Amino acid sequence: MKIRKSIFAGVVGLVLTAFSSKSNGGEFNIQPAFNAKQTSATLRLEGWSKLNRSLDIYGFSDLDGKKEEPLNLENFYLEARLRQSLGFLSPKLEKLHLIPEFSVSNYLETRLKLGVGYGTSLWKGNYTTFRLFPYETSGKYGVHTTFYTEQEFAKRKAKASIVADINWGSRDIYLEPEISFKARRNLSFFLQGRSFGSLDNLGGNLKNIQPILGIKYHFSGK
Repeated sequence: MKIRKSIFAGVVGLVLTAFSSKSNGGEFNIQPAFNAKQTSATLRLEGWSKLNRSLDIYGFSDLDGKKEEPLNLENFYLEARLRQSLGFLSPKLEKLHLIPEFSVSNYLETRLKLGVGYGTSLWKGNYTTFRLFPYETSGKYGVHTTFYTEQEFAKRKAKASIVADINWGSRDIYLEPEISFKARRNLSFFLQGRSFGSLDNLGGNLKNIQPILGIKYHFSGK
């Protein structure tokens, strides 16, 4: 199984990020799964840690097999971002953040994005965030926006979420709806969809959605 050195570096970085400080509540998820459309394996590694009262770091890495080589996780995408709350300026600005975000992949251009974000709970069991990146280094994708919302239900034993990433310059969109069910304290089963498409053909995006079925094992430093 070929996994590039850069992937190993990304995985190590996520692990160190998640467990950088138990007192700050580092978290890490391992998500082995099956892509039903590509009939191939996929693995997501996801980490988060609060570095201090107003600064946290988040990152994830997707490792994907190919239809021709379903167990060869050679394709990768790695994303990491810092989130600095402006609450140190005023309590009223606590939910507003400055965000640098870096991504590297062997099928997309490496780029750094700079922007702002806002995150809040709309009601009980909900978390919603919006990020706006007016600047990115590739010069290819233009202004980027991300919308994410999640909702817990069934006494916190189930969760539904969706993320929408849009590059307005290149007119492309990535959608990822997900529903998960908790089996044990640290173990969940999930069904996810991944869709890469164009803003000019939203109907085609639904046809191209890739169903992902997997398990999620959660480690916490809390």
